[in-house]
Amino acid sequence: MSELDKHSTRAVVRVCEPTYATKPLRDHGIDVLDWEFSDGSPPPPEVIRDWLQLVRASFRDHPEQCIAVHCVAGLGRAPVLVALALIEAGMKYEDAVELIRR
Repeated sequence: MSELDKHSTRAVVRVCEPTYATKPLRDHGIDVLDWEFSDGSPPPPEVIRDWLQLVRASFRDHPEQCIAVHCVAGLGRAPVLVALALIEAGMKYEDAVELIRR
């Protein structure tokens, strides 16, 4: 919880199967969004739509706060969503991939 607090996290997006209770996060004022999709598959259109809406709204309404997004290993699903947000914000896809791989 301290890492989430340190970054003023307002939402956690879980794109993997649930492995923990969300009540402690919700009790702490953090929204938890379950947008599970299969590892190795592209995110479904509704996940992309909802993700980009969340990112836009967060930057508009809460620019000082962060969104955490995670999957199991952190190598497939979550980085794809982060790359989509960066590219949507104007970053070249090569630069987005390079940044995420660091």
